[in-house]
Amino acid sequence: SYVPRLLCVESPNGHMSCIGEYALVPGELRNGFPFWKQKAGDRWLFSGTNGKWYIAGQDARDRDFACQSGVIYSGLAHSGLTPDQVPGPWVRKYGSEYLEDREIRISAASASDGG
Repeated sequence: SYVPRLLCVESPNGHMSCIGEYALVPGELRNGFPFWKQKAGDRWLFSGTNGKWYIAGQDARDRDFACQSGVIYSGLAHSGLTPDQVPGPWVRKYGSEYLEDREIRISAASASDGG
């Protein structure tokens, strides 16, 4: 099934530490789904135990992603759709609140993987 090897995260209104390219961790699943590692930083994009996509840091990695927390997450459960396909909006943490942010975009970094 379709899994993008590279994802690009845009978040113009906050959490600049989360933006950039994320590379698929090949051959591994967490909570039954693939996950991605930020190429230029220590953020991870993964499926939480509640079936939503999350972007979080080393604390989630330390728990082997057995959590449902992150600074950015998909507002809807993904039902098996990859982060570039899940319908928005995404939600970001803002202080102690969570805000829907329609400018957060996650896209597959290449239009085609050649196969």
